[in-house]
Amino acid sequence: MAIEEQIQRKLRAVEADNFSKIEAAARIRRDTRTLDRWFALGSGPPVTLISGRRYYNKKKFLQWLVDREEPAR
Repeated sequence: MAIEEQIQRKLRAVEADNFSKIEAAARIRRDTRTLDRWFALGSGPPVTLISGRRYYNKKKFLQWLVDREEPAR
């Protein structure tokens, strides 16, 4: 298999398992700057850095949201 094909296959796998920053922000109805701020503060969802881009594992991102759930008052 050519190296280009291997790279494309791995990129598709990354895209299938992860949200981009734009997709993650859309999921929580916030601007991407909110995710940037949380990343800088170390308080946001876990990220994977690939070539300087942040990716959010779908399962971990959703678990991070669930972990912040508070009971109704």
